[in-house]
Amino acid sequence: EACAAAFAALRATTRYAGGSNDVILAQQFLEGPEYAIDSVSRHGEHKVTALWRYDKVGFVYQCTRLVPVDGATRPIIDSLIEALDAAGHANGPAHSELIVVDGVPTLVEINARFHNANVRPLVDRCIEGPNAIALAAAACVPDS
Repeated sequence: EACAAAFAALRATTRYAGGSNDVILAQQFLEGPEYAIDSVSRHGEHKVTALWRYDKVGFVYQCTRLVPVDGATRPIIDSLIEALDAAGHANGPAHSELIVVDGVPTLVEINARFHNANVRPLVDRCIEGPNAIALAAAACVPDS
């Protein structure tokens, strides 16, 4: 009964880009550290441009911080690469999210888009090397 009411309430809302919400996806609640990964792919080769960890209290987001790729976070990157391959994402940017549940990185979503525009100035100041937009542009240049 509660699910049916929630479903009806969501269907009555409008999408960000306009139009009705005629399809709704429900997923299991996952509890654990949550990560966002920005990547760019070309011909099935994936490059991670940023790894973010969301700091939350319960399910309320407090902040997002850049974290290094090291022994503790490498399995998250490896899981993402497997998911990108399984989804057939071979070219272009991706902004993906995973939650580590009982030590196992669990895919939440893959978005074939860049991270939100409001993080670009932060990324440009905090990350050495090319950002996702620069890599995506370079991926469009044919091999010589």
